[in-house]
Amino acid sequence: MAKDNKKIQTSKKQPYLPKIIDTKALCDMIGVTRQAVYKWRKQGMPTTVWKNNGTIRYNLDDVLLWLNENEANGPQENWCG
Repeated sequence: MAKDNKKIQTSKKQPYLPKIIDTKALCDMIGVTRQAVYKWRKQGMPTTVWKNNGTIRYNLDDVLLWLNENEANGPQENWCG
């Protein structure tokens, strides 16, 4: 049986899919408590609400950008919660 040496072709540019995570995953990834995340949400940290069950999710890229932008003057809760 002869092997095909054809390469699998993929599209030139893969679509960007944001990493959407829940509160527990966010806390684990950045090492903070749930209380810190709740306080940050009140201070304007971006969230995504899933319509099917109303749960809060976070786009990790948006959260990290928000944390970096707000590092100089907050957020008003330290990283260790």
